[in-house]
Amino acid sequence: MYERCQGMAPLVLIIKSADHNVFGAFFADPLCVRISCFYGTGETFLFTVSPIPVKYNWTHSNRYLLYTEQEQLACGGGGSVGYGLMIDDELHFGTTTRCATFENEPLNGGKEEFECVDIELIAICS
Repeated sequence: MYERCQGMAPLVLIIKSADHNVFGAFFADPLCVRISCFYGTGETFLFTVSPIPVKYNWTHSNRYLLYTEQEQLACGGGGSVGYGLMIDDELHFGTTTRCATFENEPLNGGKEEFECVDIELIAICS
């Protein structure tokens, strides 16, 4: 995934779960593999489309915006046992928990674990 969107930004990640919920994230920065560090700007946010549309903006409580390693893509963290949104390297499974970065509820209709049924990464280029 990282190779296909190298240098592209901003990006919108949209996930449809097996629970029929739609949610995702907006990344103002290009995605790239980094090891053990968060990066990104405060323009990053999480959102849900269904069951209820909600946008979760950066709270300024920390800088845990994007975390990208070969094995996962994660967004948000701090104050919880996981990330605001995380998907595995095969784009098949993920987790979503409440996090201090966005003060979000779990994006998958309140459920923390999910299976990806559909996933789209859209580059918004001028």
